[in-house]
Amino acid sequence: MFTLYVWGSGFDLPSIDPGCLTVISYFQLFVTEEWCIIECNNPNLSWTGELPVLKDGVEWVTAIRPLYGRLLAFPINYFIPGQMREIAKSRLEKYGIVSVGDRDFLVDKDLEMYKIIRKSYDVLLNKIGNEEFFLGNKLSTLDIMIYGHLAVHLYSDLPNPNLAIILNTEYPRLARFCELMKNRLSESEIVKLPANDLPSVFTGIFSSPRTWFNNTFWRTRNVEKMPEKSQAEKDFERKRLISITGAVLFMVIYVVWNGIIRIEFTD
Repeated sequence: MFTLYVWGSGFDLPSIDPGCLTVISYFQLFVTEEWCIIECNNPNLSWTGELPVLKDGVEWVTAIRPLYGRLLAFPINYFIPGQMREIAKSRLEKYGIVSVGDRDFLVDKDLEMYKIIRKSYDVLLNKIGNEEFFLGNKLSTLDIMIYGHLAVHLYSDLPNPNLAIILNTEYPRLARFCELMKNRLSESEIVKLPANDLPSVFTGIFSSPRTWFNNTFWRTRNVEKMPEKSQAEKDFERKRLISITGAVLFMVIYVVWNGIIRIEFTD
């Protein structure tokens, strides 16, 4: 069985994440083998620090802050949303969107992002034209990828649903495409399993410390011709290491404090 580990559901969608939603939709429409999803909400189980992650049988393969925070367990709910926000900020900086004030608000003074968004919507609108799908009347992986992103724009229940307003009022053809895709996907059942077989950070460390160390540190140092990482990626890895270390320390203190393990010193 294929098991797909994803960010949890929201906005009446199987996942709140465009990448996860894209892969789920692909599996619903094209994968004939048995498969299921697990809402793990823990990107640390992936060495890339991102979801989704696909597991084939027993082998591991591949690679809005409050909402993500509710999906996360302690203690990573205090770290992951901030890390994701920093990565998003680094992507937006090249469009002139800057952070201001003590609360680090993002400001788009010239509304550059909305200009770019409308240009992107224009490209999609010209591509689909009067056809049912983007490559004619036959469903393709292109439709799935586009739906995975547009659905988050259209169905997100946010205080300022500007993208949904733009789609519904200025690009109703794209909104109808999303409705068509959503209705078709609703015909395919999604099997969900409990997240009880996730590779725990603690299990990895204590069951095989050498393997965990090699996978976490040594592997990345010995991969040849790795592209230069951006500052955001470096910051993400550093903060992830801090969060893992903090989690391990918290567990050790909890075990000792509650007398699960006693440490005695003798002469």
